[in-house]
Amino acid sequence: MKKKVVIFILLIFSSFTLAYSQNNDQLTSEHKTWLSKANRHEKNGWIYLHIEGNPEERGFQHGYMLSKEIKESIRIFSKTWEYETAMKWSWFVAWSHIILTPKTDPENLAEIDGIVEGMKAAGVSTTWSFGWEGGRLKNGKTNVICCA
Repeated sequence: MKKKVVIFILLIFSSFTLAYSQNNDQLTSEHKTWLSKANRHEKNGWIYLHIEGNPEERGFQHGYMLSKEIKESIRIFSKTWEYETAMKWSWFVAWSHIILTPKTDPENLAEIDGIVEGMKAAGVSTTWSFGWEGGRLKNGKTNVICCA
């Protein structure tokens, strides 16, 4: 029985290592440099993240290191929004874009772009697009950093 448990644990560990190395191999040298400046560790249930650099670098580090948590947060928030307001998530996203994006400074927008790129590099399908045409969202896109 112990032998099966040890084999099972080794199998899980090796598959996580393989998945991480495949993601890490797809990073550009620039992305690897950016990530070398960042640090993530967990302590007592809290995630500590150290990021540094220009807005795009900080965003990339943030998105890459917290991609799974961001994806889960968006999933939970979108369901909570729809349940508590009886309104579609797409309504919230569309109006957030109209109201907030023009008032957001370029540095924060660059950091958001970096977050999206970091999440994509970590293997989380996401988008940060709005494309409006004739009062409707182009291609039915209704995502503010939304994960597939």
